[in-house]
Amino acid sequence: MDSGSFGRNYTYGLNRWMEQNFFEVTEDMDLHLPSIISRIEKKVIEDALRRKKKKSEAMKMLGISRATFYSKIKKYFPDMLHGDRNLF
Repeated sequence: MDSGSFGRNYTYGLNRWMEQNFFEVTEDMDLHLPSIISRIEKKVIEDALRRKKKKSEAMKMLGISRATFYSKIKKYFPDMLHGDRNLF
């Protein structure tokens, strides 16, 4: 396998994994690593909040501190800070 085909196969596999687990990958999508990490982080937090009735349980499930949790909520779901739990 030449190095070009390895890169294409790796990229295809990564795109497929992201689509199956987090979001659809499009040709014009920003593949800047911090952007990808933010999208994944938002999705994982959203999933934890859907699974757990209490925010404290979601924090425990995610393995993050209260301060970190609320900084992420402020970043990704600011309406939750005003009591709107039913965002999902």
